Amino acid sequence: MTELAFVRIVPQLPGLGASVEQAKELLRRLKRQRRVRVRILADAVGADHLPAWVKTVRRTTDGHLLELAKRHSTALATLDDKIPGAFLVPDRLQRTGMTGYTHAVKTAISLPDELSAAIDACARDLKMTRSGLLAQAAREFVARRRRGPDPTEAWNRVIENAGQPGDDPAARAFRRRTKAVVRASGRSRR
Repeated sequence: MTELAFVRIVPQLPGLGASVEQAKELLRRLKRQRRVRVRILADAVGADHLPAWVKTVRRTTDGHLLELAKRHSTALATLDDKIPGAFLVPDRLQRTGMTGYTHAVKTAISLPDELSAAIDACARDLKMTRSGLLAQAAREFVARRRRGPDPTEAWNRVIENAGQPGDDPAARAFRRRTKAVVRASGRSRR
């Protein structure tokens, strides 16, 4: 799997709700850990190495990934039966939900025709399902609309982590000196 594919696919996994930044961080962690062998393919395959069957813009990524896999003596696993030489994921795995399909709430919405057409075109360009695209768009919209933290709550967290303002040693010493001066000045008046 290429790094770009990982970062593109992880945010689309159902129930994960990960952003691209979170996918990039997960990839960094995977590369650092030692328990599971992760192989990231170096991508030095240029456009002049695309297979002859790539005739449209939509097939360029498929052809590129297939050639990249061949160069690294690996296989391209796909659900697309139109990629010659790729490993086709068996139907039984597709039906078990390992393809990203989830049993989610289904809902009907009304959209203007031009918006529906734009959504379908965007989904095709991104090689996503319409549902996947709309779910991702909804996740991003909801994330942007979330209210920020309550200022009092945020301040309480800061105090919890860093301490109350004036709790530092210099501030405590200043208070002790001030109290001593005040007490001393009170005694001298008597």
